Amino acid sequence: MKRRFSDHELYVLRNDVRIDILIETKLNIPNKIREGFFRFLCPRCGEFNTATNPETNLARCFSCNKNFNTIDMVMAARKLNFVKSVQLLKEFHEQSSSKAKATTQLESETAIQFNMDRKTDHRGKCVKPMALGEVFKDMTEQANFHGPMESNTPLFNQKGQVMIRLEKLENELKRLCRQIEQIHTFLKLQNR
Repeated sequence: MKRRFSDHELYVLRNDVRIDILIETKLNIPNKIREGFFRFLCPRCGEFNTATNPETNLARCFSCNKNFNTIDMVMAARKLNFVKSVQLLKEFHEQSSSKAKATTQLESETAIQFNMDRKTDHRGKCVKPMALGEVFKDMTEQANFHGPMESNTPLFNQKGQVMIRLEKLENELKRLCRQIEQIHTFLKLQNR
């Protein structure tokens, strides 16, 4: 007898589909945040004495002592058998993945637009995000990487200038990473 789903497919559905998002958006189970925890109405006993664990991607009802993975949750909430539950989860995962790809594309386009509107303050420092390519271009031009170092400058001094400019580049990259994290967090909050 041939299996319908591979171990890998089941692993992905149990671990990549966030159980809190599944409960809230696909299964439409009543839920709330209480005491800092995502709580949901248990589909087995009807109690709100529940929680989810984002690290393990499991849900638990403390009243009926039932643990749920994503497949178990679909089976209990929709009263479906294993095969139909997995099929429903696969469809949900594919929809979620295509939405995530569209969001990533939008984030990328937004970042490009942000970078086109680059502004600097009175010292010439960038006050808006800029494309990584622009950072490298600016830094390499400042460090004279495109041309020879001045021959009358001692070699030690030339290396020192390069090290200073590389340190500035590293600091600029750290600043860009922080901005990317802030944009990513903002977009995640907008999608909830």
